[in-house]
Amino acid sequence: MRSGGKANSFPETTLALYTDGITEAFSPHREEFGEERLVEALRRHRSLPPCELLSSVVDEVRRHSPPRAKRRHYADRREVPAPLKESGGKTLPQPQG
Repeated sequence: MRSGGKANSFPETTLALYTDGITEAFSPHREEFGEERLVEALRRHRSLPPCELLSSVVDEVRRHSPPRAKRRHYADRREVPAPLKESGGKTLPQPQG
């Protein structure tokens, strides 16, 4: 999408933003998690609230690519945006972990 452009959204639409740290996460057998697995995971968990959807997908990536000793694993740091607020100013719950 170009800057200043519009994007149509439809009810029940999920927008997933991710980095190559997800799709390029390797299994112990050197197999990437890949976009296909990511899409399948998103479809499997699409009925969950956003924070639970995020946690479920990260859990699948962690099972696919367990952390190795003496190496910082991408999933050891979860980058979550600043707390979101509803229109009434109530802070929405953030993922745990």
